[in-house]
Amino acid sequence: MTPSIDVCETDNSLQVKAELPGVDESDIDVELNGDILSIRGEKKSDYEQTEQNYHLVERSYGSFARSIRLPFTVDQDKVDASFDKGVLTITLPKPADAQKLTKKISVKRTDGQQASSTGQGTAQSGQGAPASGQ
Repeated sequence: MTPSIDVCETDNSLQVKAELPGVDESDIDVELNGDILSIRGEKKSDYEQTEQNYHLVERSYGSFARSIRLPFTVDQDKVDASFDKGVLTITLPKPADAQKLTKKISVKRTDGQQASSTGQGTAQSGQGAPASGQ
């Protein structure tokens, strides 16, 4: 079993979500060692029914481990983890110095003018370079 993991960064935190269907929260181990976040666990199958004549039974079980290197060191006392409906959510707040490292960089056109911040073109109808051959 290899759980799917999503990592999302906001201005103030990093959020890690792991899909762990069929795993009990008591079978999950989350550790933070420096800048390495580790998620380990085990999916168990304790289901037994002898009154039926099964022709096919499919279940997955086993242990798993995933580790993620974080882009910054986190204050371990401020990490929050919750488990709801098979999804483990870990919120890792960014330290103040990591929040300051992000800088918006403007993109300039090759003619030296600044590009529009809305993503739309800056040329207006009737302006611009003449078409070739004119």
